[in-house]
Amino acid sequence: MDPIQEDKYGLLRDFNASTRLTAQHYLWKEALGFTVHPSVELSEDCHRVDVATGNGLWLLDTSRSIPAAGRLHGFDTSLDQCPQDGWLPDNVRFHRWDVFDEPPAQFLEKFDLVRVRLVTVVVQSNDPSSIIGNLRKLLSATAIRYILTLSHGSQSLKATCNEKKSTV
Repeated sequence: MDPIQEDKYGLLRDFNASTRLTAQHYLWKEALGFTVHPSVELSEDCHRVDVATGNGLWLLDTSRSIPAAGRLHGFDTSLDQCPQDGWLPDNVRFHRWDVFDEPPAQFLEKFDLVRVRLVTVVVQSNDPSSIIGNLRKLLSATAIRYILTLSHGSQSLKATCNEKKSTV
């Protein structure tokens, strides 16, 4: 495992964990009918990031449906479950980053779409404000806010998209 200060992630990073992440990806994709909300309009050369990328499957799946000029980055505290660089499409890269730390300077205000989901397992003291603050630093001036929520009570999914960064 990559040595980042203290691993706050409470789940394993083994074969079974990667299988769970793969199943989650395809279940969400099947339930929603998309990997990126259809109303999201991004330029051909836009930069997208998947925070807490896990095994990177969302990036790999998304890379097949965007122009080669589009850039996809995956951030996680551990890259143990991600494919090695030699197996990646040219427009996909993975980077180590802990959402509780300042984003690396080269990624500040770089991304047109920031995707993050299921990070509640690392939220500390029921306060996600430090995570949200760091995620906002990744957004470009023209970024779109895309919110996906899962309601356990009604077992429903809801996706909303169309708000610019200035309204976040």
